[in-house]
Amino acid sequence: MRLISWLITVPLGVIAVMFALSNNVPVTLTAWPTPFEIDLPIYLLVFVPFLLGFIIGGFFAWWGAGAARGRAREAERDAERKNREADNLRTELELVKQEAAEQSAENLPAINQSSDPNTKSLAKTA
Repeated sequence: MRLISWLITVPLGVIAVMFALSNNVPVTLTAWPTPFEIDLPIYLLVFVPFLLGFIIGGFFAWWGAGAARGRAREAERDAERKNREADNLRTELELVKQEAAEQSAENLPAINQSSDPNTKSLAKTA
């Protein structure tokens, strides 16, 4: 993506510099009802409106994407909250598994000590 950006930006920059060098003749700019006059090179009369349009367009694009950025922030917070909840549930599951393993380990000796002859034979064969 960066390469594509350079492939577009460099030629446009070269064209802009060539345009500015070949169009640097001053032009008098006047605002009719006022007595104000200003001498500007022609390339400024072309580049300044493009620059202003670029800045204003960028502002409106940023402003228009505000709702999407807000939804993205909310989704990120929701994902973080759900990840924390999943981690907590994993921790609880591990604790429950450990407790179940401890209880089953405690119950095994009780089966071996039972007075029922059928359970004794099963315990011996296991």
